[in-house]
Amino acid sequence: TALKREAANGQAEDANIDLANALLSASSTALGGVEEQLVRAREIAINAGGNTLTSDQKLALAAELDVIVEDLLRIANAADSRGTPLFSGSSVAAPYARQPDGSIIFTGAGEAGAIPIGDGRSIEATTSGDKIFGKIPVVGGGTSDMFAILQDMSATLKADGPIGDNAADIVAIST
Repeated sequence: TALKREAANGQAEDANIDLANALLSASSTALGGVEEQLVRAREIAINAGGNTLTSDQKLALAAELDVIVEDLLRIANAADSRGTPLFSGSSVAAPYARQPDGSIIFTGAGEAGAIPIGDGRSIEATTSGDKIFGKIPVVGGGTSDMFAILQDMSATLKADGPIGDNAADIVAIST
């Protein structure tokens, strides 16, 4: 029976290693999508920083930022092959939710559980979305989250206002 138990443990460890690899791959793909969107947001921020844009051009840039926010929300709520959200921490619900006012908040909880891979070792194959998309230092002190930063810049562009700190915050999160 000791051999059967050891074989079962080995099979469980192999399954956990496969799961960890799948989660790491899915997380890496998702984060690549985030990087692509932030590069474009940075380009928009730099472009919007010029004083030569018309109101219509600012509205077009704001609309593009709104699309980026939607894509980032989709990525932030991505699920793994088991249907479990990648970035919800210890929660099994979608980690981000849009509020009635349009803002997006983190609704996940805690950290993702470590996956045992053998010999008393474990790996955290993903992390909380709050660590990825939140707690970003902003100009003037304090922190914000990626969604608020992008939504603030979109709102400023729609109001035909000066983007100032909005652009600096976007450039900071995309570097």
